[in-house]
Amino acid sequence: MRKVLFGLVFAALASGALHAQPGPSVMSRAFDLIDTDQDGFISLEEFHKDVLHSWHVLDVDRSGYLTKESVETIPDHGKGIWRALSRLDRDKDGKISFKEVVEARMSYFDTADIDGDERLSVSETLAYQRKVALERAQRRAARAPKK
Repeated sequence: MRKVLFGLVFAALASGALHAQPGPSVMSRAFDLIDTDQDGFISLEEFHKDVLHSWHVLDVDRSGYLTKESVETIPDHGKGIWRALSRLDRDKDGKISFKEVVEARMSYFDTADIDGDERLSVSETLAYQRKVALERAQRRAARAPKK
């Protein structure tokens, strides 16, 4: 379950669902768990394996969709997981399909892969995290009442 939770850090970043950015140590631990060959990079293959593994753990009722009801049955973390994932529901049908998860995760991978070498380094993931945090702060500032 721990690997899935860290994998969800990446999914939540991809969707813009995290309201508070995880710290570098959380990102580094998530990175280390997904980097199964420990070469310092998350290859596209490792990333795909993590997407599949995370999906199979989260689809607790084996319905082929993630729903609030099913995800919230996950002990200790279900409600937080659903809050992070709910923005992936692009068609707003109350269910998150595997396609929606894959699209969000691959969008993250493609955007974070700054050098286009089809693998992510720790520095690329942290740079992406900083970029998302800056964009979120700019959106908040733009919505703030003018004085």
